[in-house]
Parts: sequence; C-alpha cells; structure tokens
Amino acid sequence: QTNTDRAHAASHRLPALLVKQPVVDVVYVAEHLGISSRAARSLVEIACERGILAKIGNVQRGAFYQAPELIAVLEEASSLDGIRRIAAR
Repeated sequence: QTNTDRAHAASHRLPALLVKQPVVDVVYVAEHLGISSRAARSLVEIACERGILAKIGNVQRGAFYQAPELIAVLEEASSLDGIRRIAAR
C-alpha cells in the first residue's frame, strides 16, 4: 500500500479530527490517525489541494495547517450575535 493509499484510507477520519483540533501539523495528524508521517504528509497535501486545510506559519517554526472554514464557523458561533441566534432557536 502506498502513502497515497494510506492517506486516502485515513481521509474519512480527518474531518472528525479537525473538529476537535482545527489547527494541526503533520506529526499530530500521524499520531492521532495512527498513520506514518509520510502518509500524514500526503493526507495533509491532499486536504490543502481540496481547500480543507490551509498552510500557516513558516519553515523555522514548523508548518501548521488550519481548517479555515471550520474556524470561521466556530468564530461565528462564539460571537455574541451567533450566541443570540443559537439561543433563539
């Protein structure tokens, strides 16, 4: 099985991981999905290509990736207006 195959096999578990932790690095993805660093790197690259993750940070500090759409939803839900809308339901 290639790294891309392993990444695809783990890809269905990535969204649940991102809900718990919307900013990740390759090591975190590998450890929490139980895949190799190479497979995690492939998975992160695929997620970036599809717009699920966006790279943040720089090489000196290490590459981190965030789920921008998920973060936007969380920020909206935690805003005062968002809280009022949720409470009004």
